[in-house]
Amino acid sequence: MAYLCFSMRNSLLKKVNEEATRLNVKRTLLMKAAIRAFIENPPETIKPLPNVIGGFGRKETTKVFLTLQKDTLEKIRSYAVVKGLPARKVAEKAIADFLNLPDRQKLIYINKEMERVKENRKRADKEYTLQLLESIASKEPYRLVITSFKCSSKFYEILIKETHTRRITTSEFVRRAIEEFLKKYGDNLEEIKKLYKAVKDLYYIKVGGNTCTLKMPAYMAVQLAKIANKMNVPKAILIRLAIVKYLNLIDVNQEVSQGVNKVKKTLVT
Repeated sequence: MAYLCFSMRNSLLKKVNEEATRLNVKRTLLMKAAIRAFIENPPETIKPLPNVIGGFGRKETTKVFLTLQKDTLEKIRSYAVVKGLPARKVAEKAIADFLNLPDRQKLIYINKEMERVKENRKRADKEYTLQLLESIASKEPYRLVITSFKCSSKFYEILIKETHTRRITTSEFVRRAIEEFLKKYGDNLEEIKKLYKAVKDLYYIKVGGNTCTLKMPAYMAVQLAKIANKMNVPKAILIRLAIVKYLNLIDVNQEVSQGVNKVKKTLVT
C-alpha cells in the first residue's frame, strides 16, 4: 500500500462530506472511488482548481491522507509529471470532477471500491487467523482447535453413515480424512489443484444448510490454511475435497463430466 497526502480546500472537503453523507458512504471511500474513476478514465487535458488570490492559509485547507494501492499512486504521479502538475492538484481535481458526475456513474466506482475493501478485510482476517494458528502450532502443534464447514444434506447423511459404520465420531472421521489428505498431497500443490479441478464445477450447485464443527490439531489447521491461501479458495472446500478423496468418490484420471458424477449431488459450496 502507498499513501497520498495533500491539502484540500475546506470548501471542497465540505462538499465531499455532504456527498458522502447523502450516499451513505465514508468520505475516504468516496475520494478513493474518485481516484479510481480518474485512473480508469484519465482525461487528455486537465485544468487544476484555481488558487485563491493570496494563496491558502492553514485555516482554508485540511490535510487529507489516502491509502492507495501502489500502482494507483504511481499512475497518479506519472500523470501529474506528464501534465507538469503536483500530484496533489491532480488528486484534488479528480475528486472535484467526480462530485459532478451523475449518481449512476458515481455508484459504479463506489461499488468497485466497496468490493475492494471487502476483499482486503477478508485477506486481513485470513492473515490474522493464520498468524494466530501458527503461534499456537509452534508451541503446541497437537493442541485441538475448532473449525467448521458446510455441506449438503445428502453429503451429511453420507458422513453420518460412515461414522456409524466405523463407530467413530464425525469429528474423528473428518480429522482422519484431512490427515490422510495432507500426508498424500500436503507438499504437492499441483496435485491438489488437479483434484480441485475435477470437482470445482460442482461448487455452484445448491448450497446445503448443514454445518459440521470439528476439532483438529493446530498443525493441520495451519497446513490447510496455507494451502487454501495459495489456491485462493476457502478452507472448507479443501475439507470437503479431503473427505471426497478419502471416500474414493472421485477419479481425477477421468474427464470432469465423468469423474465427478458420483459426487455431483453431494459436494456443495
